[in-house]
This record gives sequence, structure tokens and C-alpha cells, in this order.
Amino acid sequence: MVRAESFDVETIAQPLLNTDSLGKMGILGSFDSISTYEYVGQQDILSSSGSPYNDSIFIERDGFWGLKNSTDGLVHSMCEINSVIYLAGNFTKIGSQLAAGLASYDTNSGIFDSLGTGVDGSIKTIYCDSESKLLYVGGSLEFNQTYGSAIWDPASSKWNTTAFGGFNEGSQVNSILKYNDNIIFGGRFDGLGDASLLLSNSSTNSTVIYNSQRISFSSASFYAEGTNSGDKNNEPSSIVCNKGDWLLDNNRAGTWASYFPFSITPTKIRLFNSKTEGTGTKTWRFHAYPMNGILNMTYIDPGNNQTLYCDAWCPLPESSTTPYQDFEFVNPVSMSSFQIDLLDYYGSAAGLGGIELFQNDIIVHANTSFDTADSCFKKGNTSISIVNGDGWTSPKLITGAVATYISAEVSPEEYNEYSVVFQPNITVSGNYTILVYTPGCIDDQTCDMRGQVNVTVNFSEYQPPITTLLYETNDEEKYDTVYYGHIDPISDSYRPSVTLSLTNIDSDVVFAADRAQFILNSTTVIEKNTSSELSINGLFEFRPSNFTPKFREENEFIIGNTTINLAGNLLQENAEVNSLVVQNTSLFIGGNLSSNRTGEGVFALNSESGSVNRLTNNGLNGVVESMIVFDQFDKNTVIITGNFSNTKSRSESGENLSNIAAFNTSNSAWISFGRGVNAPISMVFPLQLNTSSALGIRGNFTECYTLKGETILASNGFNTWVIEDATWLENSRLKNSGFKGILSSSIQVNQTWYYAGVGTIGGTTAPGAALLNSDFDLEPMNFEIGSISPTSNITKRADDDSDSPFSVNVGVFVNATTSVIGGHFNVTSNGATFENIIINNNGSISGLPPGLDSSSEFKSLLINNDFLYAGGSISGSINNGFVSGLIFYDIKNEIYTIQPSGLEGGRSTVLELRIRPNSEQLIVVGDFEMAGSLSCNAFCIYDLDSSRWESPSTGLFGTVSSMEFLSNDILLLAGNMTLNSTRASLALYDFGSSSFSLLHNNQSVSLPGSVSRFVLNGNAVDSIFVCGQTNDGAPYLSHWNGTLWSDIDSDIISADSFNDIKILESNDNHNSNDILSRDEILLVMGSFTFEKYGQVSAAFFDGVEWTPFLITNKSKKSMGSVQSFFSQSSHSFSRLAQQQFMKRGFVVLISLAIAFGLICIIILISLLFTHWRRPSDGYKRATSRIAESEMTGPVPPNTLFKHMGTLGPRKRPVSSIIE
Repeated sequence: MVRAESFDVETIAQPLLNTDSLGKMGILGSFDSISTYEYVGQQDILSSSGSPYNDSIFIERDGFWGLKNSTDGLVHSMCEINSVIYLAGNFTKIGSQLAAGLASYDTNSGIFDSLGTGVDGSIKTIYCDSESKLLYVGGSLEFNQTYGSAIWDPASSKWNTTAFGGFNEGSQVNSILKYNDNIIFGGRFDGLGDASLLLSNSSTNSTVIYNSQRISFSSASFYAEGTNSGDKNNEPSSIVCNKGDWLLDNNRAGTWASYFPFSITPTKIRLFNSKTEGTGTKTWRFHAYPMNGILNMTYIDPGNNQTLYCDAWCPLPESSTTPYQDFEFVNPVSMSSFQIDLLDYYGSAAGLGGIELFQNDIIVHANTSFDTADSCFKKGNTSISIVNGDGWTSPKLITGAVATYISAEVSPEEYNEYSVVFQPNITVSGNYTILVYTPGCIDDQTCDMRGQVNVTVNFSEYQPPITTLLYETNDEEKYDTVYYGHIDPISDSYRPSVTLSLTNIDSDVVFAADRAQFILNSTTVIEKNTSSELSINGLFEFRPSNFTPKFREENEFIIGNTTINLAGNLLQENAEVNSLVVQNTSLFIGGNLSSNRTGEGVFALNSESGSVNRLTNNGLNGVVESMIVFDQFDKNTVIITGNFSNTKSRSESGENLSNIAAFNTSNSAWISFGRGVNAPISMVFPLQLNTSSALGIRGNFTECYTLKGETILASNGFNTWVIEDATWLENSRLKNSGFKGILSSSIQVNQTWYYAGVGTIGGTTAPGAALLNSDFDLEPMNFEIGSISPTSNITKRADDDSDSPFSVNVGVFVNATTSVIGGHFNVTSNGATFENIIINNNGSISGLPPGLDSSSEFKSLLINNDFLYAGGSISGSINNGFVSGLIFYDIKNEIYTIQPSGLEGGRSTVLELRIRPNSEQLIVVGDFEMAGSLSCNAFCIYDLDSSRWESPSTGLFGTVSSMEFLSNDILLLAGNMTLNSTRASLALYDFGSSSFSLLHNNQSVSLPGSVSRFVLNGNAVDSIFVCGQTNDGAPYLSHWNGTLWSDIDSDIISADSFNDIKILESNDNHNSNDILSRDEILLVMGSFTFEKYGQVSAAFFDGVEWTPFLITNKSKKSMGSVQSFFSQSSHSFSRLAQQQFMKRGFVVLISLAIAFGLICIIILISLLFTHWRRPSDGYKRATSRIAESEMTGPVPPNTLFKHMGTLGPRKRPVSSIIE
């Protein structure tokens, strides 16, 4: 029984909410995608996006994703042996472990490990042989003086050379697989390391030609010890180009040293002895630095022409007998400086007359000063580089040193002006390997700005150049093999070259260039006997059983003339196989291939018939880079990607095969993927998305096309083809899945998928805004938020990787079908672009008329009688008048109304708006000091009837962030305020007395800092929840229970922000506590982190326990944040919020009516009582209390009015409201 990796998922149950009274609801913030928190660990996936060139490792099962580890490069290939996954790529570390392009992951233990050292170079592919339990590795690599391939033995944890000795030097293996029990290698090679395996006799003659290159001393510095100071022309540099002798003082030893700003690997040194009579060096030695070692050398004895060795005591003949002596290094090493010790001398003094240094490889530097020829060089016999574009510099490294390479910051407008052309001094025709070195980005701290470059190799005067793509995002220095093959030498009309140029970019990048190395493998002339030699070309079939001791003893030929070994000879010279795949009984071979027998790009070999089969219409008209067979697509189909546009014969069936196609072997038909993509695809692999099968493709493309001709933008050269829907992800039913990733490879092991890549998986793609349905589930809006460029009016998509942010701050519903959303963003709809505020009327998007500046940002919205009152950091000109902080807009008639005078001072920003109950007064709070010419600090009143500003009483300064009415006349303010010289976070304003007061003298003092938002619960201010910032700038949450403040964020280990809080009605009826009743729950929004749940953007709090609710993500490697929640109903569910205030006039009228009714009832009862009294009861006419004469007399006024002063309306004291 195969054991699957333990991937236990702890799901999160969201609280059940009563949303009946809320109506329409929405969530706003700064994010590209948003997801309900469903399981622990989900936050790791949603926050894993980063550089598109640094892959992470993910696990997925049953729709649940987990993050396992991360690398500093790309993972090209994965395979598995015994539940251990092996990963290969161009990374240098995985997690914190150093891993030179190869690592393993044990799915049982969950442990990552790097494999043993010893393999140098770039690994392109791996194959896990489940039978032998061996890992075959291929690439542009070297191991134990073998090239192209090596074997890792997991049992012994050791590297081994292949039994056939690898391939010829400079080779590259791109694909390995097993076919008919044999291991098949595909790549760029034409020989084996053990060449004898391809020959049946040894009669073949070969001649090898090597070409040495002089090393220029033009950029070197010199130092000498013991120089004869008697001659002012006696300079250490004089021996370069043999300009003159350099002599030591008489009768002493001395040293001569040279320092280079870059590394050299000399293979030979030529020394000229001094020509001054009576001087000369007799013995010497060579020190290499920084290794500080004495090098062994060989030389030809001029006396007998024998080859001799020396190290610490090397002889140098006198100039009179031999002009110079060549010394070849036995083991060439890299060095940046060297020292020559002059130990003994002829005559009276030691000295030298000249020095020349040689190396076999040709190295061309981008820093043109490094390759400047010495004055004695003949014109044209040196390597040069040509640097195009301005602003190239040698950057300063974090170590403080100046780099030996050059770099330039390039903008999208000028990227095509920049290039670096390396022109080597190639004078011998032959087979060369070209390496391009790329400096690491950590040392100059440019990792976030590095990109990719095109490398164009011009190798022949008569053939077109080839181009490949390189990434410059490596942490440490790396080299890539960009070419292997024949190169023509310099002529009067031709010079070979390697050109680095930028690809099309959409943001500023740092273009770095270091050096190119040209390695002459050899120019070999072979007289071939075709009957006795097997020739291979890009394909090789290895049968391990042929290399057993018994087989080798019994058989003369180890490697046979198999169909596969001979198939490469049907191809053009220097063919390159990029991909191998087996489908049923056929081996498909794809790459840079061309032949009349095989067709172009791709062909098939059949093991049963031994035949070579061309595909329909002679294959494809370009290069194939990657192929797979995926049963969920069609088990009879091979999926092919690369750089092509059609079939070779261009039939109708191939019209839409732009860089991606599929070939169905059952009917020999080509299948298209929409209309393909607009640039080459380098990788294709299967993936599982929301339990649906799909294909991931990666390359250099920016657009994908549907069959209907629609264009879909592709971010960072990646997109997904959803198999069931037969279309691109953006047009499929999974378009709002929230998948924003750039994957590189995948593998399924024991019903579990593993992926390498970067990005975010899961959630709803809803930049900046999403709806919540009645079950509190997320739904996307019918528009897409984008960001506004800070330097221009150019707008950018929300998933753009630039740093231009967008923020969606506030929303309000006009009615059930119309909403308004504000912030700093843009929305494009039906060809029109609206900035910073939009009106969504049943799916129809509109904005405000022109007049406001693009830099404006809305922070508060209020709807009253079809008028929109919008506040924030606003500026512009409306109706020929300046506006600032606050605008008025008639939504019904779609026009601006009369605008209030602008707010000035402070940040001139409005943070919240309210209508005072039972009045026409607009209450405005924020950060400002003036309303027009009226002094109005942080809190101002605008009379809508008279259209003028009114200032409350003085004494309040600072910023008011939030407010709530406790009654018609009492307003609770929150912020960072100073009230009558006392710092306050919460304060009251009494409209009746026009006075400010603190909300209990000790409450504000006990809060740790300012308050940005608050919500009231219970009667009056017995229960208050607040969020804000401490005096140190840290976010905090606190609760007032009527007696004291207490922190409620102790379970939160860190927070970037708390932006908003709301109380909602819960149907769960959690356990009652001192903070919230059983049917209440607190919703907290922002960006904060729990130890268990990680970073979230919203969470519920029931007074005791926290439940994570929402996770958000931005395109770059960062989590997003939720700014606010809005709905049709009141701001928050609480008993206080449900109180309704009646207008004063209605209160007076109702009171009068009640009083009049009571009087009528009393009179009626009195009349009935009088009527029922019988005369027998002794009823008599009452005697008048006042005589008639008295009634006609005058009444003094003081008697009439002396008690009226005690009458009048009663006022409810503030203390009765807040107590």
C-alpha cells in the first residue's frame, strides 16, 4: 500500500450571521484577490507571491493548498523515487539550505535536503528510474571530468559518472526518459566522453588545434619590491610590451606583482630576461593569489628540447641565448593577481625585459576598460565589447567595493536603446562553447528590479543568428551555456558576436552585464570509416545492461546502431533535442530539428516497427521547447509548445497553432488551443485548479487568443488552459478562482499534487471591492479596479506588478440597485475611465463630471435625499470654483450642486460625514483648520438650508476620525484631539450648550493612543469598542465596559492596521460574556496576524474567541488589507444604533395632544359626577369667593407674573445620557 503524505487540514467554521436587516453588503480595501478563510495554512498560499523567478514549492490535495518551501531560482523539472521528490533547476538554495540546482523532498518526513556537491553547472532535466532507483541528471554540467550528465544514487547518497563517460565537453542534455527499458538522452551533443565506445577500431586519426589568447595588462596595476631607484625610467610597468628593462638593486632578490580588477585563468606565461649587460634573472617562481600558492609549470629546455617541470625554482635563460622562455601551467587556476619572485641573478642584478600572459579561453568583459589592448597588440587581434545606451556604471556593492561588471537602470521607453555586444577575437574555426556570466543581484541589492535579456549569438557569416532568453534574477553569480557549436573566425567582412539586449519591459529594470567566455573545444579533422564508427547527434540510447562486466566481456560492441542512435544522423548538423515524451508505443522527439526524413520541429519513432515517422503536414515550422502527455486532456494526444506559428506545410488545420498545439495520434490531427499566444512558450505541465484539470504554460508571451479572436492579457508570461471548458482561465467558469500564479513544473505523487512556482492560489479575483451575499459569501463586483500612475494619467490593471497602489476606502448604497464607491483608483467601463469615485447603477458604471484632480482620494460618503456628500483628500475646480476636502453632487440629476467653501489647513482632509438627527445640518470632521474664511478646527457644521459654514465653540484641535450621535444634541467624537489643552481620544459635543467635554475624564487618558474608529453597543456609552494607534504608532483594539478599558487584541501577535470595526447580529448564540451578548459579534478589519492563523484581513470576535474571516492578497509579494464594510442599513448592529430620534416639533405636538386629551377626560368625568349628584346630598349654590367689586379692580402685574419664572422646558443633562 502506497502511503500518501500527511496533509491534515483544520477547517474553519464561520459564524452564522443574521443579515436580514442589512440588505446589500460589500467589502472594500487594498487587495487584488480576496478569500474567505477556510482552513489553517491557507494564508501561506495567499501570501506566497514574489519574484516571478524565485519558485516556491506547494502541495495540493482535494482543493486544499499548502506552502512547503521556497527557492531563489526556477525549478525546471521534478520526479519521484520511493515517495521522495527530486527538484532540479537554476536555484542556489532551497529554504536556508545551499542547493546547487538540485534538491530532494521526502513526502513521508516532510524534510527538504540538498544533494551532495560535485556537480558544477546548470541542471536542465532529471529522470527518476523507479527500477534501478537511480536519478539521472542532465544539463550544461560537469562532474568528475565528464560532461552533460551524471547519476545520483539515493541508496549511497553519492554522485556517480555515467557508464559511458558522459558526453563530449560543452554538451548539454535537455531531456531524459525511459523507453523500452533503455534510458534516452536528448540535447546538444555529438560525442561521448568515452569516445572509444562509438568505434570498432582505433584507426581513426584526429588533429586538435588550440588557440591561445593574450591577456591584456591595460587595466592591471603593478607593484615591485627592490626596484633600482637610480634610474627614473626603471618602472615595473616597463616590461609590459617589452618597452624596457626593469632591474633590481644590485646583489639582492626582489618581486614583481600585477593586480587585475577581474579574475584570469592563464595557461602560459612568457618571460623575457633583461637585456642590460651584466644583469638578468637566473631562477624565479610564480605565486598565484588569492590562493597564495606556487604553481607547477612545464617548459622546453632550449638546450635539448625536452619538456621539464619546475615549481619553486624555475630557470630563465639569459637573453643572449634565448629571446624568451614559455612556461605552461600544469593545472591552470583562477586568480586575480600574481607575483614573480626573482630569486637568483646573472651578473650584479636581477631583472626582466618583458612579460606576456596567455589563456586558452576567450573572455570579453562588458566593462570596456578591462579589454583595452596593450599598446603592442596588433590592430584587430583583441576582443572588444560595445556598450549601447547611457547611464552605465559599475555599481557599488554592499561590501563597499565597486563591481567589476556594469549595470544601468532602464525605463520602458528606452529599453531598445540598450545592449552590450561581446566581440571575441576568434581566429580559428571550430566548435566552441559560449558561456554568459550574470552577476548576482544580492550584492548590489537590485533583485526587485532585475528582469530578463535576449542573448543573440552571431556564429556564422552565412547562417542566421540564434536567440535565447536568460533571467538576470539570480541571487549569486551564475553562468549559462548559450551556444555550443561551430563558429566562423574573424574575416574582413565578418566578426562573431554575442549580444545582450532587453526584452520588452513595462516598468523600470536594472540591466546588468558582466562577461562572456568562449571555450574552444577543438577543431578536429577525422578520417571516418563509416562502417566502423557510430555517429550520434542530439540523441543517445543507453542500455544499462550492456555495461555489466559480463556483457562487456562477452561482447565487442557495447553501444549498438539502434534506431534512436541513428535517428540523430537524419537531422541537420548540431541539431538540438529539447524534449522527449512517450505516447503509447511511440517516442516523440522535439527541438530545433530539421530534416527531409523527419519533418521540422518534432517527429516520432515507433518501437514496434523501428520506423521514423513525420507528423502531419511535416511537423511544425519552428522550434519545439516542451512536450507532455496528460491523460485528463486526452491519452492519445501529445501537447507541444515552443516557438512556431503553424505546421510546416501550413494547412488550414494549423492556422491557429501559435506556439502551442496538440497532436492526436489516433487520427493524426493537429489541435489548437484557441488561437495560441503571441510569443514562445518554454514550459507546459499539468495542474489541478479547484479540483479541475488544467494545463499551465510559461514563456515570454503577453497575450493569449481565443478562437473568437478575443485577446487575454497574460501576466509575467504565464496562463492556464482549463481542459473541461476548452478555453483560457479568464474565459472559463474558474475565472474568479483567484488563481494568480506563475508556475514552472508539477508532479503528482500518491494522489497529491506538488507544484513549483510563485503566486496566489484560491480566493475571488476582485481588486479592491467585493460583494457579500446574505450568507456572507464573497462575490465579485461587475467592474475591475485599477491603479492610477503617480506620475501621469496612465492607468494600470490591478494585477500589474508595478508599485503604483490603489485604495478603495468607502462605499454607500443609494438604494437596493445603486451604490457609490470611493477611494483612489480608476475603473474602465465601456471605453470610459472613471477616477476615484464610481456610481454603480444596476451594473451601469458612471463617475463624477470632470473637475477633480486625479490625485484626489475619497474617505467618506453620505447619501441624503438623492444628494451625495463626499469627503476626503480632494482638490479641483467645479463650476469655476476651487474645492477642497468636500464636494456635493446631485445623483438624481447627475450634476454638481452649489459647492461649499473649501477646507484648508492641516491635511485639508474630511474623514467622516453625518447628518445631525432632525435637522438640515451636515456634520464634517477630519483634519483641517479652516472652512473658507471661517476658523473651524477638525469639526465643522454646514447648514444645508442656508448653504453656509457654521463653527462650533472653540477649544478643539487636532484630528477627528470618527463620530456618532448619542441623541439629537449629543455627539461623540473620536480621533487624535486636544481639548482645552488636554489630549483626548474621545470627546463629547453638546449642540444645546455649544460646548465640548471629555467622555469621562479618566477614559481618554487610559487609552494608549488615538482612536480611528469606534462602535457603540448597549445603552448610551456603557460599551464602546475602539481601534486606533498607540502613541508609538502601533495599531491597537480596546473595549470600554462602563468602568474601565481593556485590550481585546491579546491573541493578535502583530498588526499592520485596524481600519474598521462593526457589530453584527449572530445566529450562533455563542456563550455570553462580559463583552458581547450571545447574539452579537464584532467584525474587525485591517491587516493583522494570529500565531495560528497567520496574517488575515478581517476576523470575528465573540468576546472570547477569534475566528479568521477574510484573507486578501496583492500582486506583489504582500498581503492586502480590508478597509471597510458597508451595507444598506445602519452602520452597525447594536442596541444603541437601533434607537430612533424623533424631530422636536413632533415631540411637542404629541405632548400637546396628550395633555389636551387628559384635560378633556378629567372635565368629562367631573361633569358626569356632578350630573349624578342628587339634591338630597345637600347640594347648595357656593358663595362667591371674590366680590364683584373686587373683580373690577386693577390687578398688580407682579401678582400676575411672579410665578411664571419657574416655568419652562426641562433639559436632560449630559450626565444622564452617558451614565
